[in-house]
Amino acid sequence: MIDIYTAGHPDNYRWDKDKNAKICNIVFLGGTYGNFLKFFIEKFSNLTPDIPIEGSFNDIGTFDHSTKSVKYSGKIQRYHAEFINDNINEIGLNVCQILPTKDSSYLYLVAAMQYRGGNFKFLHDTLYKIKVKEQQEFYLKYVDNIKKTYNIDNIDEIPKFLVRDWLKLNFLDKIENNVIYKNFKSFSEHEFFKKQKTFQFPLESFFSFDFFLENLKKLDNFFNLCIEWNRLNEMRDLFNKILEIDLIRKEFIETLKLCKLIDEKKILDIPKFLVVFEAYIYAHIEKSSIDKILPLTNYFFKNTKEIYDFLEYLPTWYKIKNPNIN
Repeated sequence: MIDIYTAGHPDNYRWDKDKNAKICNIVFLGGTYGNFLKFFIEKFSNLTPDIPIEGSFNDIGTFDHSTKSVKYSGKIQRYHAEFINDNINEIGLNVCQILPTKDSSYLYLVAAMQYRGGNFKFLHDTLYKIKVKEQQEFYLKYVDNIKKTYNIDNIDEIPKFLVRDWLKLNFLDKIENNVIYKNFKSFSEHEFFKKQKTFQFPLESFFSFDFFLENLKKLDNFFNLCIEWNRLNEMRDLFNKILEIDLIRKEFIETLKLCKLIDEKKILDIPKFLVVFEAYIYAHIEKSSIDKILPLTNYFFKNTKEIYDFLEYLPTWYKIKNPNIN
């Protein structure tokens, strides 16, 4: 596991510029919308001055807490897990902890933590779209892992189907073996939070405005945030505006919808997905289809009928899509 509490710094390193908010301290791991939640509360609480939306987020819908264009009141703060080290001896702090509550959310985290975190915009598709020798340093650990997994030392390009299969193995594995799951488990169960006034805000809130609203109301009641509930239309518009430019969140939501429709044997076209979501769909189908391994081919299903046909007529389907294979 990575060190989510000190990130390589001394134990007495102080991470926050403004020591602890009296109203609410949002504590979260990267990619889980802590900056957005801080902005949302600041904007719609009558305890803090209203702040404009313009200039508060970037092109992928990430809110930068340090941006000089947004004048925060300081009454709501946000921190990563280092908040624990900063306040290890404190008791009774007002803490909002953002946590995943469903196994499916780890698909989102695998896709989003490196894409949103630090605005790095990491996409697994880069692994097959760019030659191995041209990959940036950040991607090399993934390249090496794929090469080791499939015993392919000498290769100029990694084919898409291997990237998909490599990701699929992660989704087929037990959730308890997932590194991100282990980090969140350690974070969620840390003894520190038992000594604070802690509200656990579900990550899944950010995938549906209605669910977000439901949990924001609970958070409001818990800390008396004085949210101005007469501004619901503004809240909905802001939520949807950010969702519309959030590529990872949109595809994640569509992937879960598609998997549900596949389970129901519905016939529909399949939109183009990033390879990580293709991998999850593969894993979802294989988990529910005994002894069926989906094809190692760059081609991906264009509609759900192709999936059902493949599962029923595997040899014929595979040869049609791969005419050069005997």
